[in-house]
Amino acid sequence: MKTMKMILAMLLSVCMLFSCAVSEEAETAENPNPVIARLREHEVYYQDVVSYAQQMYSEGLIASETDYASALDYLLIYNALPKVMVNDLGIENLLSQEKIEELYQQAEEIYNSEIESYIAYYYGSDLSEEDYQAVYEMVAGAYAEAGYPLETYKEDFVVGEAFAAHFNTFTFDISEDTLLSTFNEFVESDRAMFEGNVMMYEYAVNYYNYVSYYMPEGYRGITHILIDADADALSAYAAACEGTDAEAIEAAKAAVIESCQEKLDEIYGKIENGESFDSLIAEYNTDPGMSGDNLKNGYAVHKDTVVFMQEFTDGAFSEKMQAVGDVSDPVVTSYGVHILYYLRDIPGGVVEYTDEIKAAVYDYCKATEQDALLRQWLNDYGVEYTAEYAEVMG
Repeated sequence: MKTMKMILAMLLSVCMLFSCAVSEEAETAENPNPVIARLREHEVYYQDVVSYAQQMYSEGLIASETDYASALDYLLIYNALPKVMVNDLGIENLLSQEKIEELYQQAEEIYNSEIESYIAYYYGSDLSEEDYQAVYEMVAGAYAEAGYPLETYKEDFVVGEAFAAHFNTFTFDISEDTLLSTFNEFVESDRAMFEGNVMMYEYAVNYYNYVSYYMPEGYRGITHILIDADADALSAYAAACEGTDAEAIEAAKAAVIESCQEKLDEIYGKIENGESFDSLIAEYNTDPGMSGDNLKNGYAVHKDTVVFMQEFTDGAFSEKMQAVGDVSDPVVTSYGVHILYYLRDIPGGVVEYTDEIKAAVYDYCKATEQDALLRQWLNDYGVEYTAEYAEVMG
């Protein structure tokens, strides 16, 4: 969830991006860019909405780059509303003159940094000082011609900060009952999505950084020792696995194990003599991921996992791995040879309502109330939708 300052800063930078697109479109079609909404004197153009919808989609904020309704909503709340409110309240009542000057300087540095990054990306870093200055002036001129020169950026930046300062004076009283009921709502939503659906759960958590308050049953915490094997033997094993000859695959696997048999015997011998698996990880393991929380809690492995290689999963649920504390036979993957350790059973179901989870729920509730306040302000001002709104927005 983004703070008000983060959202405003993002929108200010986005303005620089889509302003160029607007002017180019205007030259190629008849009336391609009508005003579709007004908030007092602030007008929102159709092409602004189109460009910002594309930007929001690339940021993962909306599911479709044609979700123009959401883009218009964001532009009204986070772009038009701050400008209108700060104008009404008076910027001098929100920020000191000293702070305003400081923000002007900060805005100029950001603006220049944007241009410098653009030049570095498209022109490289080998320009002479003379050529660099010429390119810089060209890019800055393009921004200015598109209606977004440095002075406009500085003014919008300060307005955004002034609005954030005003907004942050409002406090929100969120009760313990509200936090707990919201947490329970999250739990039930996640349960409906993920109960019995390990694939969906793992894709959400591992690939989309989704924070789930419900975990499917059946996970084990697995630590392991990864041993580097002979590269040629691993290549031969990978080639064999591309076919369907089970005997060839087993022979190639045996060759991989044989290539590091001496080290395997050494490790298993130490296990039999009672050495802790953690100490053996520290001594022999070559997997950099087996550290920190992964070392403490183990990799979360489910028999239906889509995250780990099938050989690794099969090893984690093999006959040798029946109880916490069990150690697997050697497991061969394309990474080398693994010795797996059954560290723990991971409780499924509802996650523990920790202070960290509570803080995340609080942030969500606060953001919800902040959003409601912004929408109330927008409603109080009243948005005027033009005749072109229905025509172009559908």
